[in-house]
Amino acid sequence: MRLILITSLMSYIQCGHYKGGTITWKPTGVTSGSKIEIMFNERHSFTLTGRYACDQSLIAGLVYGSYYDQGATAPPDFSCISSASACTTSLYSDVDQYLLCTDYNNILSISSGAYYGKQNLSSSTNIYISYSGGTWNTVIGPNLNWAVTTYIDLATTPLNTSPG
Repeated sequence: MRLILITSLMSYIQCGHYKGGTITWKPTGVTSGSKIEIMFNERHSFTLTGRYACDQSLIAGLVYGSYYDQGATAPPDFSCISSASACTTSLYSDVDQYLLCTDYNNILSISSGAYYGKQNLSSSTNIYISYSGGTWNTVIGPNLNWAVTTYIDLATTPLNTSPG
């Protein structure tokens, strides 16, 4: 039993650097004319050692830009991937962003980070935004690209009514 656990842990530690993540968003309730303020929350987990180093002092520092893929030449994009017209009309601005380191586990060699931001979008926004990269967890597949994508639809629609 102990041998199986050690073997599983070793293969988990040696897999690709991206472990998974989420993107959520919600209106803050602040509006200005035809613009609606949206708050974004991203959370992602990576291999701790080497590329995404994190420790308690980095968490305490709360500084964007200090937790990043040390193998990359530029920060990742949090980008609109809809048509150019839809992206422009939405007023969404792509974000070249780093994450704040929020958690780490030396035993599992995993670190996690978050991004929080706000943008004022058009009330007719209907777009997909995505955070993407390479080297997905090798348990999923070797050297696969990954993307975490969310759909934002702020267009007003008539309320549904119950039948009868």
